[in-house]
Amino acid sequence: MHWNAISALSSVAGVFVVVVATIYALRQFSESLRARHLQSILGLARQLESRSLRSTRRLLSEHFVEFKEICNDNNRYTELNAFFLKVSDNKVGLDEVRDDLAILEYASVLALHEMLPDELSVAYLLPTIVDSWSLVLPITFATRRRMGSRVYLQHLEAMNVLAAKGDFLNHKARRLKVKELGSKSLDAVATRSTSGKPVIW
Repeated sequence: MHWNAISALSSVAGVFVVVVATIYALRQFSESLRARHLQSILGLARQLESRSLRSTRRLLSEHFVEFKEICNDNNRYTELNAFFLKVSDNKVGLDEVRDDLAILEYASVLALHEMLPDELSVAYLLPTIVDSWSLVLPITFATRRRMGSRVYLQHLEAMNVLAAKGDFLNHKARRLKVKELGSKSLDAVATRSTSGKPVIW
């Protein structure tokens, strides 16, 4: 009987140790995920505040009228590249501009899929997106026309639409918009796969 009691106590103690170890491991895992999430957010913030992106936004703002006129003509894409090189002293070409716009698109993807805290998106990302969209509108539609792409910078556009309607914090509206974008992307892939042309994102 004495040994049975000791055995029972040992079993209870063993279970207690396993539970404590599991709780500790889960806490460590949670803290590790939180640290990685924070690193990702900081990395994104650094990209959004990078000298390159700020320079691109400044160029688009300062020379908006000229570059908008160029974008209105489908056949002047080469001229657009030459224009950016000229006004930036050969520091920024069309490829660099599109790289910077890709950062805004990537940030929009994260925000729309609720992978960023709403507080961060509203206080920091959303104003940047809204301020940038009007600047990138001409080059967005010029690229869509030239490449035959309906989905180029679509997440950036969706963020602006939600912000304009005051629906960004409406999670149902955000998920419906994400679903709509997903359908558009699938349709674009299907259309391109039958045409034999690559999908331009």
